[in-house]
Amino acid sequence: MEVAIMKLFSPKAFEHLLFPLHRSAYLEIDHQLQAFEQHYPGSLAGLCKIFDLNSANPTSEGALVPQSVLVRGCPAFDIHVRVDESRMHRLRKCGQVGVHLLRQPAEMGDQRCNSNHLIVGLNADEVQQNFIVPLPLVLQAFEARVCRPATYQVYQHTLIRKKGSAPASVADYLDGAGQYVGITGRSWQQRALEHQYAARRGSYLLFHRALRSELFEVFAHEHIVLRAGLSRAQALRIEEVEVEERTLHYTHPNGLNMIPGGEAGLRFLASMTRRPASSIGLETVDDLLEAEVNRSLRQPGLASLPVNGCNSNPKLAALWKTNLDFRIRVMTGSDNRLSYSQICNARLWHACGWSLDKIWASLNGMDGRVVSHDQLQRLLDGKSYQSIPHVLIPATGSGAEQLCFTAPRHPHPADTAVLQPGERPTQFGQPSA
Repeated sequence: MEVAIMKLFSPKAFEHLLFPLHRSAYLEIDHQLQAFEQHYPGSLAGLCKIFDLNSANPTSEGALVPQSVLVRGCPAFDIHVRVDESRMHRLRKCGQVGVHLLRQPAEMGDQRCNSNHLIVGLNADEVQQNFIVPLPLVLQAFEARVCRPATYQVYQHTLIRKKGSAPASVADYLDGAGQYVGITGRSWQQRALEHQYAARRGSYLLFHRALRSELFEVFAHEHIVLRAGLSRAQALRIEEVEVEERTLHYTHPNGLNMIPGGEAGLRFLASMTRRPASSIGLETVDDLLEAEVNRSLRQPGLASLPVNGCNSNPKLAALWKTNLDFRIRVMTGSDNRLSYSQICNARLWHACGWSLDKIWASLNGMDGRVVSHDQLQRLLDGKSYQSIPHVLIPATGSGAEQLCFTAPRHPHPADTAVLQPGERPTQFGQPSA
């Protein structure tokens, strides 16, 4: 019996980025790609060229799209793979797979919404699972780069909020979704398992709490590979920009990243833990951050610090010792002091490399508070507000600070399209010829 040879799709690259599927799925993906290439000769080579030009840039930057590589009349498209299985360890043996190539109404210059992805959806257990990879990364043309040892990938997790009725459009589907961006030098599968383990054991980090549906009930979890085959420096730069512009919780309410990304995050964590940034490994960031969050909850020794007569009042002293929210309100309550938002943002922007003047200009007037350069310098030098943690766990519930997941998102070209029952919004469009 003759063994079919795949001409375009790379199972090796796909499995390096995600996980194994049944061989019949790979054959059908390759068949669909070959049919598309026959209809639009040169289209996949052009797609790879465009991705190659932009692969070291953040997705928020407009894509470089040379007109010379575009094929006349060629549409943007996604390949959707539907697997009739919900358990990861059984995917390789599951031959019940549907593969569809669907055209998408998208612009090639928008890297975030330009389609041309491979999307794998698993049967929903409790939460719908979708895995999304830029199509060039799973083609044979990129196999060597993707599978090269000692490279990094930048990934995103999008947690879709469960709503009372079925979403009618992409905007409705993504409204209120939480987003987290990370970086790893290991496989996606290993990193995802680590996040899941941390969530199950009760980690207080926002992303892990969101995985447990503590912040909102999760309808779908989208695992997205943004970039792969990167050097360490490239991956750090991309992660830093993605987090700062989209997913840092203090500035983007939908964001689930608690500290900056990339080199800024390493500097910020170094400031939190009082250790050199060069000593912090990329794979230890979450562990160090969680340890710091846990330490900030305990805050040993702070009960002995006198604040506005708290020690002379047993009830206030007990609150000062056990209630971090009370302590922060006491320390930031006066109009001539920095607000908690000013403290957090100043530390974050300092880690991101902002100049003192730029930080001051952005802080001055925030929460109606005037900031002096001396106040700001003392904060950044660690001479004031030392007992206020760099990161806190936003509370949920009546009377507490509410986690708000309603920030405006970037527009999507298919926002007005109608979503069919049980369909993922990126499936808008018609099957390609």
